[in-house]
Amino acid sequence: ASSQRPMGPAGLLVAVAATVKPSAHAQCAACARVTSLLGDLLNRTKESLEVSRRVHEEAATKIQKAQTKRWLKNEYHVALRAAIEEEMDMVCKRDELVATRALSLACAELIDRQVDELPRAILDADAGFCAKAVPGCDSETMEASARAFTSSLRSEAPPAAGENATADGLVARLVGSTINRWVHAAGASGHALVMLHEGPRSAPADGAADPVAALFYRLAAAANGSAAARPLLRYGQLDVAANDPPVDTPPPPSGAGSSRLVLWRRQAGTAAPPVALPEPGEDGLGGRSDEEVRTRLLQWLSSTLNTHEGGALRGALQLSLVRERREAKE
Repeated sequence: ASSQRPMGPAGLLVAVAATVKPSAHAQCAACARVTSLLGDLLNRTKESLEVSRRVHEEAATKIQKAQTKRWLKNEYHVALRAAIEEEMDMVCKRDELVATRALSLACAELIDRQVDELPRAILDADAGFCAKAVPGCDSETMEASARAFTSSLRSEAPPAAGENATADGLVARLVGSTINRWVHAAGASGHALVMLHEGPRSAPADGAADPVAALFYRLAAAANGSAAARPLLRYGQLDVAANDPPVDTPPPPSGAGSSRLVLWRRQAGTAAPPVALPEPGEDGLGGRSDEEVRTRLLQWLSSTLNTHEGGALRGALQLSLVRERREAKE
């Protein structure tokens, strides 16, 4: 039985993986990529900790107390394992593991089953780990599995530096090859709010043609003008007519006003499953009035974020509308 650890993004797909069994090739390919990524992380962490490791070892030679010596020497190994365990919460969201839903599910299942064994295997450089973790996953099968899952998501070329944002630089223009890293960027502050749209969109948007896009740009501008709301969200957009979103992203509804907002919430340094507006099964918001769309957006934000965050965004948007009305009268 594996020990309990806080559930990160890898664990979020485990319930699905239990009913949708990944293929043997997907499991083998996932194991190969996970161990490669974690091995690379271990090497980078060793390099960054090399100086402190030497300092601690030198200090240990000058200390007589055996218990203190052991603590100084073990601290380096504890730091290495901690780095591996932290990355295990995010590794299934890396570009190398989101090429297909089967691969993503296989990664989640592997992390869940091998939560204790995997860090030890990486620290010990256990080349036979995948063969033990996934029956039949020898080196030959691993190569065949890797070839079977080399497909990548559709993506336009990343926009040039001067064209990679709209709405006065507040909204990032994302493509299939950049959205995953942008959403799950290490150290990024705030939740990630992405508008999925079909065809070109830029601020200001036509509210009659696409009320969701118009309100999305208005929210970004309003939050930027509020000290309380500004750090809460990062804003991006993705044209799904030419780019594939990450595999866990709900598709936008079809029909008029097909834009959809998808929110990846950050929780204790990790990302929760994305939530979307309109929600699954809900009709698209095209053809609705500005007030109806605004009311629905504020309801959605209040239900998906905490009270402080939802209140700050609501206040920023409402204050922005008051200012617009006042300026229109002048």
